[in-house]
Amino acid sequence: MKVSWIRRSPFRDQAEAARRMIEILACEAARAGTPLTPEECETLVGEGTMSEELAARARVLIQRIFESEKATKSDPRNFGGSMEWASDGASSNIVELTYQVADGLQPLPRLRGWARVKDTVALVICGMVAVLLMCGAVIAAGYIFHWK
Repeated sequence: MKVSWIRRSPFRDQAEAARRMIEILACEAARAGTPLTPEECETLVGEGTMSEELAARARVLIQRIFESEKATKSDPRNFGGSMEWASDGASSNIVELTYQVADGLQPLPRLRGWARVKDTVALVICGMVAVLLMCGAVIAAGYIFHWK
């Protein structure tokens, strides 16, 4: 019995799929005349911070790759297919940038200092208020419906 909706990955693991994405990105960068350095490739395949210049350059290249892949047939080892397997539970820089390009979203600003502290405190307070409101609703319903 063959199940058609189960697909096998053409990659050994998610890291191999991410490296394939970097290979395609590096080829596109070389074609554009601005090749990626090995350090930039390592930054893109890893997790953590990267320079805004590299991120902007990578977004432009990813957009070009998406435009060129629209005309081709669906290959599981192309950029989009590799992204599908690389993003399964992992989050490398290349996957995050690809999602930003695919969704057309700008990255959220990373808060630092007091802005981050204020944001965290506001989030905790909102959570506490939500829990207190839910408790109040249950207590009010108990009085209204005489629950014991």
